[in-house]
Amino acid sequence: MKQQIRAAFAAVEVIAITGMLAACGGGGGSAPPPPPPPPPVAQSIKGVAAAGAPLTDAVVVLIDANGARRVAQVSTDGSYKFDDVGALTPPFLLQAMGSVGGQVVVLHAPALVGDIGSGVVNITPLTEMLTAAVLGGTPGTLIDQNSADFSRITPAAVTSSAGNVQALVKPLLDAVVPGATIDVRTTPMNADHEGLDRALDGLQVTLTDAGYAVGTTVGGSTTHFNANTPGTATPISFDGSKAVLLSAASAELLALDQRLAALTAQFAAGIPTADSLQPFFSADFQDDGMDRAAFIAELRRIDGESGFNLAGASFDKLRVLQVADADNIVVGYRVNPAASQHVRPWEQRSRLQRVGGTWIFRGNGDLAAASVNLMSRIVFTTKTEAEIAAMSDVTKLNGAYRRPAFDANGNIVDTLWLGYPTDRTFGLHGWTSRDQFSGDKGKFRSQYNQYYGASSSRVRQYLMLTVPTRHASPLIAEVQVTGPGLPASGLTLVPPPANLPRASWVFKGDSFIWNAFDSDRCAQLTTVPDCALDISKIDAGAEYVFSLRDATAQEIGVQRARLAVKPRTPEQLFARRDELFPQFQLDAARQFSLRNLYDDTGSFVGGKQLTLPWKLPTAAKSTLSGIGFTVLYPDQGVDRTISRWKALFGNAAATSATFTVPVTTPLYGAWSTLIGFDHFGNEYQHEVSPDNPY
Repeated sequence: MKQQIRAAFAAVEVIAITGMLAACGGGGGSAPPPPPPPPPVAQSIKGVAAAGAPLTDAVVVLIDANGARRVAQVSTDGSYKFDDVGALTPPFLLQAMGSVGGQVVVLHAPALVGDIGSGVVNITPLTEMLTAAVLGGTPGTLIDQNSADFSRITPAAVTSSAGNVQALVKPLLDAVVPGATIDVRTTPMNADHEGLDRALDGLQVTLTDAGYAVGTTVGGSTTHFNANTPGTATPISFDGSKAVLLSAASAELLALDQRLAALTAQFAAGIPTADSLQPFFSADFQDDGMDRAAFIAELRRIDGESGFNLAGASFDKLRVLQVADADNIVVGYRVNPAASQHVRPWEQRSRLQRVGGTWIFRGNGDLAAASVNLMSRIVFTTKTEAEIAAMSDVTKLNGAYRRPAFDANGNIVDTLWLGYPTDRTFGLHGWTSRDQFSGDKGKFRSQYNQYYGASSSRVRQYLMLTVPTRHASPLIAEVQVTGPGLPASGLTLVPPPANLPRASWVFKGDSFIWNAFDSDRCAQLTTVPDCALDISKIDAGAEYVFSLRDATAQEIGVQRARLAVKPRTPEQLFARRDELFPQFQLDAARQFSLRNLYDDTGSFVGGKQLTLPWKLPTAAKSTLSGIGFTVLYPDQGVDRTISRWKALFGNAAATSATFTVPVTTPLYGAWSTLIGFDHFGNEYQHEVSPDNPY
């Protein structure tokens, strides 16, 4: 037995020693190093955002299947990149927002899990239609309404939709890039007018309320693409001869850029003479109703009111919009005013003709400028008659409501006038009987006037129909506007009264002298039959027709404008106010209440500095336009106003502005309006006043 035990221990020793030697590599050597870890897998999504030119002043928003978002800037060559999407959940939607050829664009593309770290995902008008087909609707609207169905974004759906889009534009691709194998979503491209980008030069895609109108830059071929029936679209018409014209026009872009630069250079040393500008423009020039002389006068304006003011201006890259022949083309571009002006860029479209080797501007050929957009304003809510009647101590006599005012000791010091239910301020204010604004009576009003409304508690949305006053032909007497959501007979715009100038034409017979429309505005538009605004009938791409009529009511021209987005409901706008609106942040002393306005020691005393702070909207591509401040005061029995405006565009960090209260006499009223814009030019306002004090 002892021998067996010793043998067992010996065997264990041998095994242990053998194991030690093996661990040391045997024979006294060392173990080989472990293999290096595999290189990290790229977790990026990248590509090019372009539409006949690279998107400028642009961002790309990546949205994952759970709604998480990332934002990337687009480089000047159109390229974008998200470096690390590994923590996000595919599939993704890509939304590019920028400007091309002076036109604001929003384009989309789907990105699959297989796109992560491999190849590119282009974002172009072609992928916009592809995305619409995959999602079964307009991508921008579905994203905005938070109703995009990510389960539809599958490899099979993307492949099928890409095939439908490629079939639609196959004649263009065959003529421009013959023999090439192209995937409209993933073929690598540069925004250099070659390859796939050359095909984009020849394409015009416009969002309509029924899908997309698809046209060509050369030849005017048009067809329609419906996201719900993508396989039924008729292919566009394009051939080799049109490709030659397109190539020749693209080759002229450098010369056209130089021509614009030469025009701008005329302003380098100040405002040039009219004679020095005249050679740039043709004798038959017409642009938004202006002939050559009128347009040059606008260029030379120095008062900043509607003039173009090209001093220090720059231009985004041109895009060819239409080619008639080798010597006649239409281009679009964006004018960027000097940063010091804090003015929003504007779109310019112009016909050009080559005469003796030199390109001459002929204007856009339109009789007037016309546009449609949305304006939303944060406003107050009044108490209803039932709510007023239910308040303590309220009495009603001959249809009017009154309420006693008490001092600190509980003594009645006055009877407040709440008014009739039809009064404009009913449900907002309780007015003291003191009819003066200064001295003891002003202090009395400051102390005892009461505010009953709910300030900044809802949003009111308007449809803005705009014909700029200075950009309409004198031949036009009125403009009849028809389109989705408007009364069947339309609305009529006319020039504003000479004694009450406005920047835009106004509705005929409107006591407010304005061009903003909603159903409540029908109270001022009493001659419009069936007056109402039905936003449920308005979709993204809705078209509005501006019929230009002379003094005999004969139509002399037509302008068309499209609404870029589907209107949100007032409830949606209010719920998303932090995302969309710049908003005042006023402490009690700076609120625009009657109490503060009538306080002769408060913030609104003439000569004082009044600083108004705000917070900025959080949505991508939101911009701040400016802030206005107006006071209303008595002057020898006449009500007068003084207004101040601070332009803030381009000053992204601005969160307050300071005004000097401009008069020393007691104020009747005051208001301030903070204005911002979204990417599409829709306006978002927060206005404070005695009716909406904070």
